[in-house]
Amino acid sequence: MKYPGRELTLEERKKRLYHYTSFNSFVKIWLTQTLKFGVVTDMNDMFESNFSAQCHTLEEAKLLDKYIKEKKRYKQISLTMDYDSYTQGCMSQMMWGVYGDKGNGVCIEFDYAKLMEHIKKGMLHDTIYYTPQLPEPPVITKEVAKDWNSFFKQKQKELFFTKHDCWSKENEYRIVSKKKDDYLKIDGAITAIYITKPQSTECKCIEKLLHDNNDVSFKCVYQDSMLNVGTYLNICDVENRKIQYPKRKREKL
Repeated sequence: MKYPGRELTLEERKKRLYHYTSFNSFVKIWLTQTLKFGVVTDMNDMFESNFSAQCHTLEEAKLLDKYIKEKKRYKQISLTMDYDSYTQGCMSQMMWGVYGDKGNGVCIEFDYAKLMEHIKKGMLHDTIYYTPQLPEPPVITKEVAKDWNSFFKQKQKELFFTKHDCWSKENEYRIVSKKKDDYLKIDGAITAIYITKPQSTECKCIEKLLHDNNDVSFKCVYQDSMLNVGTYLNICDVENRKIQYPKRKREKL
């Protein structure tokens, strides 16, 4: 890849998807080959966890509790897309810091096409649209309450796939489900595992988990620099990183 990266089309950006998580959560994901859907009320975006809505009559106001109950049934999985032809989705310092256990966690890379094979009928998935001005809360009427499924499907873009642009660096692709299943199967969809600390105990554990698996790459995201460009993140195989920076022996006191 050449620096600086060129702008990617949407299809190119979502060809690979990434999920940042802690090491312990990664082990569960790897051993079960599943991703857990998160409850909407646990999202860190205060606007998403606030189920505000509008109504124009007292009779319709009685439907607000039903709307909130219905929306709480939806769960989601958040993934990150590639940013440009140089900056892959696993190279976000912010994402490593916030969701990757301050760089001590793991970033999992998925093949979009293979991941989509596990999407069940009725699940929703799309890129997040970022805007400086969020849409007004939906209007709840008696007609809406007669068919909640149609309402949420019709309003899915603004209810599930729109966020304030202060979150735009997350570069999110989202999967939404109302299914009773709490997990999404991901068998065969993982293509690479990224860490930032190749000399760690966690690295050794992941190497054992990936033993004899030739379909998944194990890579290290590390700090690099370039003349007239500055400092940025780069990627190499974990073994190459270990050779380049061997672990220093502790000095005797």
